[in-house]
Amino acid sequence: MKIKLFVKTLLVLFVLIFSVISILVFWLNSPTNKIPITGFEFQIKKGYTSYTVATILHNNGYIRSRLFFLLVIKLFNLEKDLKIGYFFIEPDSSTMKIIYMNILIL
Repeated sequence: MKIKLFVKTLLVLFVLIFSVISILVFWLNSPTNKIPITGFEFQIKKGYTSYTVATILHNNGYIRSRLFFLLVIKLFNLEKDLKIGYFFIEPDSSTMKIIYMNILIL
């Protein structure tokens, strides 16, 4: 009887924790609505690291979290894919869209 209660409690805690993490990731990835309606041209210069890019984007309000940006880069091992050049960021760009469509993939 106690084991069933323990398992149910663990299951409820797991679902609750998973739900909170999912909501947090969804919010951190969502567009900030601070990108101009016409979009934004962003330059990555030689020597920029993913931390530099994340800091610039975060300071301008184009991503919600520098840490989330960096975690995605590290999680998917994209540091080596950072490209130098000018990139256009659309007004409805989420953090993941900025990473994949504009900055890391040409």
